[in-house]
Amino acid sequence: RNECYNSLIQDYVNTCSSQQLKLMVIGETGEGKSTLINALIGKEVANEGDNFEAGTNSIQEYQLEQNGVQIAIWDTPGFGMESKEEDEKTVELLRNSDCYPIDLALFCFRMDGTRFPTRVHTDTIQKITEVFGKSFWQHCVFVLTFANNIEQLCPKGKDLDSFFSERAWDL
Repeated sequence: RNECYNSLIQDYVNTCSSQQLKLMVIGETGEGKSTLINALIGKEVANEGDNFEAGTNSIQEYQLEQNGVQIAIWDTPGFGMESKEEDEKTVELLRNSDCYPIDLALFCFRMDGTRFPTRVHTDTIQKITEVFGKSFWQHCVFVLTFANNIEQLCPKGKDLDSFFSERAWDL
């Protein structure tokens, strides 16, 4: 797993013309943002939440270096946990932070949710667009998290690869 994430960063670093890469991880609460960051960095630095409580309540910055390139990774609070007012606070945190402009955003989508995608996904995308503009999406990669749990949702008799592809296509 770590090799895959390290490869993702390495591929981007190889095309990076500067000596710094600014990366933001965004998505709803419980989508695996902090877990992804821990995998990218290769050790547990980001607080991972559980089913009852969010792990990230404020924007957290983590630093690493890979092949001479300084990489700043921002872990952001999740959307959709509390209320629209809480989401607006997160929007303000993002708007007033120094994590933008970014080079790359990783937008986490949990693949094993029973409703995929949800209204919260749509609301989150609209809020992010309001804060950063449409050009934000030119620097965004959608990361499908918890894909290792998808077998549990696959209907009996259905090909797992087809089921996985259909869920990914729903994005």
